[in-house]
Amino acid sequence: MNKLFGVSLWHFRDFLNDEELRICHNELKSISSSVKHLGIDGTLGGIEYDLSNHNMFIVSKLHDLFKSINPKVKVESYWVSESKPNTSVVSHNHINPNQKMVMYSAVYYLQAEISGNLYLENPDQFGKLLGDARHMITPSTNDLIIFPGWVNH
Repeated sequence: MNKLFGVSLWHFRDFLNDEELRICHNELKSISSSVKHLGIDGTLGGIEYDLSNHNMFIVSKLHDLFKSINPKVKVESYWVSESKPNTSVVSHNHINPNQKMVMYSAVYYLQAEISGNLYLENPDQFGKLLGDARHMITPSTNDLIIFPGWVNH
């Protein structure tokens, strides 16, 4: 665990072993026919799929990891965003005034060769004035990055 803008940040390189990575690739290849399509919410050219009610390998791995970070965490949803080349995601956070605050957000890069960078924005307005407005992470395939859900990314 590292600290970024005074908040916790976990960056796991090579999160899955080769066999686990193969399992994830195979499961996610069939995603469009087996899970609920959420549309193009918040992305420019990407597609989102809800994994919350599916017993997929990556979901169980992430669930176990979150429990090891904080046993009190209740994981309520997982989804996949499939991004095409030259697309981006609008900066957002996971604060919903009608629901409980999301304690953690995670980004897993199953295939990062064509993806862009992940930008985490400083929630501290004073820090932004000092020039520490955002932190850039250049992902690699099989990277998992976990950060507070209220941080814009």
